[in-house]
Amino acid sequence: MAARRPILSPFALWLLLLCGLAVPGMYLLVRQSGLDACPTGLNNDVAWGLYIGQFTFLAGVAASGVVFLLPFHFHGDERFRAFLLPGEYLALGAVIAACLFLLADLGQPARIWNILLHPNPGSIIFWDTLILPGYVLLLLAAARIRRHWREYGAPPPFWHKGLLTLSILWALALHTVTAFLYAGLAARGFWLSSVLAARFLASALCSGPALLLLICFAGRRVFRFSPDPEAVGLILKLIAYSMGLNLFFFSLNCFSVFYSQMPALTAPYAALTALSGIPAWCAGLGIVSFLLLAFPAGRAHPVLMPLALVLLLFSLWLDKGYLLLPGGFALTPLGQTAAYSPTLTEACISLSIYAVGAILVSLGLLNCPIPQPAAPGNPDRRNGIPERRRRCCPGRQKRAGQDGNY
Repeated sequence: MAARRPILSPFALWLLLLCGLAVPGMYLLVRQSGLDACPTGLNNDVAWGLYIGQFTFLAGVAASGVVFLLPFHFHGDERFRAFLLPGEYLALGAVIAACLFLLADLGQPARIWNILLHPNPGSIIFWDTLILPGYVLLLLAAARIRRHWREYGAPPPFWHKGLLTLSILWALALHTVTAFLYAGLAARGFWLSSVLAARFLASALCSGPALLLLICFAGRRVFRFSPDPEAVGLILKLIAYSMGLNLFFFSLNCFSVFYSQMPALTAPYAALTALSGIPAWCAGLGIVSFLLLAFPAGRAHPVLMPLALVLLLFSLWLDKGYLLLPGGFALTPLGQTAAYSPTLTEACISLSIYAVGAILVSLGLLNCPIPQPAAPGNPDRRNGIPERRRRCCPGRQKRAGQDGNY
């Protein structure tokens, strides 16, 4: 007797789970937007909370798309071809989720018009508001061009190189401007650092690739994703180097703070450590993940490598998503300790926004065309373009097969 097939596939169950997580938080977000009465843990001393912390972390994930664009488009490394579309879909889901966190922090989305109708070029948040939707449009345009070439064999337009260069610069500017939001506040000694933008970029270059590798490893059978092992090894090396730079910049900041013994700089660290012992755990997890990925034995181990990626992501989320905001607001201008704890409403809305981003990334990865090598006896299956699509554009076959830019 034949086995009964399940009513829903695992991917459909995954989407239903994400939708179930997204609906309650979206209801609270709409209620917050309409009434502006949902309770949060913010107060007069703590103006930014969990929403801005998640915005900062996801902005770094969104900016990590340059890791896959640079080696393929500007150095001709074909091993990174399989990561292009998944990396762009991950960046697209992350930047949309970051925009939702920014709207949630505003309370009422209509307040965004105050920034656009009354622009102030001297405000960092004005530039960040322009960069976020611009990056979304660049990602959509790049993904559409690449998918059209992959499916129909159409050669990329002549201006695609300029679009890719602009998207790379835009991604770097996205997280740099986000760092300037913090470093530009001179009254907050915890954020007042010249290497904060460099730390943000270094952490972004390892957080996005680490998350994409974990997604691909976990959903290998669902997304039918089989990247080049050499490319995976190179990405793991890049993650290790970027995490090493992040720890190095953090050590520079710690030296300038604690060696100078200036109360305005050391007091936020002491207050944050007194409120919670999480900073030590965050640094410890980052160092352990770096050591596991720094050596070839750790990168090749089937258990230690995913564990190192999980520890790395968790340490970066603690750093930028949870500790960065309480650390800056740990002391009031009068020297008093200001405590902040996210409420259940903030946690539900944050979980729902992450679920929305996961839905977008899952649908994008499911629809990614799979690059497949030419099989013996099937010469019409080249460059991942199906035979029926190649017959639709016979005049473009030769150019599509010879072009290596996409």
